[in-house]
Amino acid sequence: MDRGATKPVNGRRGNAGAGGQPGQRSETVRRTNLSALVAAWQRGDAAAMEKLMLQSFQGNNAAYTSLITERNRNWMPQIEACFRRPSPCFVIVGAAHVIGPDGLLAMLRQKGYRIEQQ
Repeated sequence: MDRGATKPVNGRRGNAGAGGQPGQRSETVRRTNLSALVAAWQRGDAAAMEKLMLQSFQGNNAAYTSLITERNRNWMPQIEACFRRPSPCFVIVGAAHVIGPDGLLAMLRQKGYRIEQQ
């Protein structure tokens, strides 16, 4: 895709660069953050992923608590039950649920599980 091409952004057409409509700037920021997030994931850089993911919750602690912390706490018994099965277990969650002090990996560590990045 041509980076200079016009494309719809928030129902408008135009360049998604700085100086454009506010919605266009937001789209550019989202794409930049996504690219940085993918790059951090490819490097195995959990700290960079955490910083990028948690930025979206700045100033909105209620959303973070509801969407991340409470969901993770609710999932923990099910994940631990999965670990007790004799057959392999596969758990899929969004990246924001894995990282950070309230992430599933931190919660598993607190319960004594050994976490390894491969």
